[in-house]
Amino acid sequence: MIAMPEESREPWDFWNIIVALTYIEKSITLYKDMVPSPYESGLFTRSIGKPAHQIADLRTYKLGIDSCVHLVELRDRYVLHVDSYDPLKHPGKHMLYDLILRPKK
Repeated sequence: MIAMPEESREPWDFWNIIVALTYIEKSITLYKDMVPSPYESGLFTRSIGKPAHQIADLRTYKLGIDSCVHLVELRDRYVLHVDSYDPLKHPGKHMLYDLILRPKK
């Protein structure tokens, strides 16, 4: 479980830290009952993703870099991972590197 400092409990602060950690860890899973809603943070926009029984796909983008953080909302948790290529900027590279060539875990 990730313990957040008291001053980081606002949704924007919390999710900004989680996005930064996702770039470091490459993948993070958070249970919904333990974290604020990503919708309240203002960091994420609706997106599409490969169907995997998710409720929604959200992404957050950083200016000046090709990658993005993809948040997959499931019934009880959020799963975040880094996509090497933002599908809005580089749809072909995203399909090739993030969907076809990404190593399986």
